[in-house]
Amino acid sequence: MKVHVHSLQEASAGRWRPDGSWDVGAVNAETVNDRVKLLVHRLIARHLKSNPDMIVQARGRLTLEGDDVPGYVGEWMSLLESHVDTVRRKITERSPDMNRLRLSSPLADVLALHDSDLRRRIYRKARIGLRSVNPT
Repeated sequence: MKVHVHSLQEASAGRWRPDGSWDVGAVNAETVNDRVKLLVHRLIARHLKSNPDMIVQARGRLTLEGDDVPGYVGEWMSLLESHVDTVRRKITERSPDMNRLRLSSPLADVLALHDSDLRRRIYRKARIGLRSVNPT
């Protein structure tokens, strides 16, 4: 069955087979990891609604001291100084900047996903979500 790729995300979620058909079973690991981080940040956004103190904890995990402070630290500090609704919206935003920032999120450490079953379910959901390419 041939599938037309409609986006870059779909393109990274599979590969062309030698017969010219689209293999949605082959999912790029980096793309899956980006999606996992997005799903985790959606969980964080839900928790922030009832526990905005998580932002204070996340700010405490960032340090601005020294000469060798990575640029993302300032970006996170700026974001975490925003209203909680803005933080919730931004951390779940699909954009190259937020994909990059989620790689170094202080909020992920605050949520601390210790439940291995939950982590597996998140990973599985990320993979399945990327494999669901609509055939045309």
